[in-house]
Amino acid sequence: MGGEAALDVEPAETRAALAAIVHTGRESLADMRRVLGALGEVGDAWHPQPGLAQLPALVDQVRRTGTHVRTERRTADRG
Repeated sequence: MGGEAALDVEPAETRAALAAIVHTGRESLADMRRVLGALGEVGDAWHPQPGLAQLPALVDQVRRTGTHVRTERRTADRG
């Protein structure tokens, strides 16, 4: 079952799984950066992580591949 379909059937479990995937991916990238830094292999390829300002360009890039992308902006209620 795909992630989108699983959200309808088991939303809490699916969200937890997706959060674990995101967390693992970020940890893996951080580990890779540390390894490359220790090896002195970063050179010109080393760039800061993109931020939210680059999100529209990324969405456009993915859409050009024919992939449907939906974005949603939410703000936290800090009241």
